[in-house]
Amino acid sequence: MNRRLCLILAAAASPSAAWAHDDSRPTLSDPDNRPILLTRDVEPGAAQALRQSTPQVSPLLFLNRCPGGCQVSAGDNDARTNSSTIPDEDAELSEFEHSDAVWDATVACVREVFEPYGVEVVTENPGGQSHHAAVVAGTADELGIELPPDTQGEIGGVAPLANDCRPLDNVMSFTFANTLQDNPIDLCWTIAHEAGHAYGLEHVNACADPMTYLPGCGTKYFRDEELPCGEFEERDCQCGGTTQNSHAHLTRVLGEGTPPEPPEVQILNLEADTEVADGEPVTFEARHPRGISRVTLEVNGTEYQERSGNDFDEGDSYQITLPQHPDGVLEIEAVAYNDLGIAGSDEVTVQKGEPCTSHEQCFAGMECDDGACRFPEPFLEAGEPCEHDRECVSGLCPAAGDERYCSERCDLRASADGCPSGLECVEADDNELGACWPEGALGGCGGCAAGRGGASFPTLVLSLALLCAYGLGRRRRQRTAERGAPAGARGA
Repeated sequence: MNRRLCLILAAAASPSAAWAHDDSRPTLSDPDNRPILLTRDVEPGAAQALRQSTPQVSPLLFLNRCPGGCQVSAGDNDARTNSSTIPDEDAELSEFEHSDAVWDATVACVREVFEPYGVEVVTENPGGQSHHAAVVAGTADELGIELPPDTQGEIGGVAPLANDCRPLDNVMSFTFANTLQDNPIDLCWTIAHEAGHAYGLEHVNACADPMTYLPGCGTKYFRDEELPCGEFEERDCQCGGTTQNSHAHLTRVLGEGTPPEPPEVQILNLEADTEVADGEPVTFEARHPRGISRVTLEVNGTEYQERSGNDFDEGDSYQITLPQHPDGVLEIEAVAYNDLGIAGSDEVTVQKGEPCTSHEQCFAGMECDDGACRFPEPFLEAGEPCEHDRECVSGLCPAAGDERYCSERCDLRASADGCPSGLECVEADDNELGACWPEGALGGCGGCAAGRGGASFPTLVLSLALLCAYGLGRRRRQRTAERGAPAGARGA
């Protein structure tokens, strides 16, 4: 069964001043003058059913500007022969009407958005090779698609979406570039949005992801976050659950690509070898094209403070105060993470009072090392018994009664909570962020149920306030290093 779903797409970002636009054309950036995007549900078919257990698709994403025009045949989906189930009869699309500069900027943007995945964005026709063909040309009228009833405006794009959200191989999606203004950000978003449908993604109600209809957030990237499904309101997902992780889905379907560069970080108000005191602010800037997910402050290798990244319109500036700390040399490091957990940092060495000369001058559990009081390197992984937070690689050693285990954060909303084997996601602090805890360890707590979706053990919930204070900075940065991304600050 085929059916069309039509929804109005909201603004993506303000058009760049570098591009002169034809104001007679609709733009995704104007809420009062925006095109409509369509999806057509399709039955995956026998060939696609074979891919259900290993839903890999071709690693080629062909951006086709239709030089001289494109012939599109009505029929089964087959990008190799320009055949699609979307038009009702054969059609011809006019070639991309905008400038070469707009095309080049659009292609560069699409490559950046798909860089983390095992897909190659090409502009030369792969011919007989299996591929996804993203047509960036023509108009909906040329393809024979009429505006849905009770709507106004123009159609900006259309793509097939499997009715079970299975990725479709060797299909075509359409971005009607000759309907849209010559804004590379808008064109890039539409291409990613429509290709995302073909890869099995549905809509999310979050402006920073390409699968959204919501305005703002500049260039949109597939997010490594559990985002609520929906268009202008949250709803249950079409293929189960209430959230979608676009990045995780595309990684499963396309494989891993090249991680982006780490965030760029700069401490602004401290200089090397200056004197500081407890409670002084550390002001720094952190920026990345994907935005900043969270920032932390570390002193002598230990993370003391964490806060969420700024919203899109709040700028790049952050301020975190220094914690109470023994006198001595202080290595202060401001760390910023993007949504993929890739970290960049800036560090400055300052001094508080006189350098330490013995362990007795430090806090309990610390050691004096070259004039600096510092905690030993953490060594316990999630699920191992612990006595205090500093022993755990994650920085989390919550307690439930007399039991203490190293823990990690987890997402109670996700279908796969992300906890290591043998651990389960347990509610923490009455929100959607939980903690990984040994399976069955709370089963004997006087009738309290443990695990995802169950009642949480009150003393565990109280102790997990540490989640907000310490986070997973050290563990995530270790994983980043394993993937080959530099730990220091680099240009974005």
